[in-house]
Amino acid sequence: MKPEARGWTEARTTFLIIAISVLYLGVRSQRAAHGVHAAPDPRHAAAEDSSLAAIRADLRRTASAESLLANHPDALADPFAPRAALSRAPIAATPAEAPVVVPTIGGLVFDADAPVVQLRVGGHRSDWLLPGSVFEGWRVLEIRPTSVRLERNGRTVELSSSTEGSE
Repeated sequence: MKPEARGWTEARTTFLIIAISVLYLGVRSQRAAHGVHAAPDPRHAAAEDSSLAAIRADLRRTASAESLLANHPDALADPFAPRAALSRAPIAATPAEAPVVVPTIGGLVFDADAPVVQLRVGGHRSDWLLPGSVFEGWRVLEIRPTSVRLERNGRTVELSSSTEGSE
């Protein structure tokens, strides 16, 4: 066989294999699509309808049993029916403000450039505070070598490291 004839034969064989494969896959796809789109068998339709109806009934029963509205006593009440007026208790007078706890000095480091103070209010302890800092509603106005001036809601307090809480 000539080399040119052999190349032609191989090409023709390859083409035939590809053509047969495409034809086979096309027929197979057509059958699958026809099976999906074909009308359902009437013998199976009745069985499927009864099982679907049973599933739907189970879902309705479960939804009604687990629904928050179904279990609420007023769920089926007429929303437009007049109801008894709600009795409202009178609003109590505003309670007196709790006494303001005056802070105490936890620590004081005086430096002309950056003085700092640590305050304690109740069970809370502040970080080191600079003038202008706020802790538990108390603003640090001024830090002196032995005392601190604080302000809260217009009230000014001067704390001393020897006698704390003088106004």
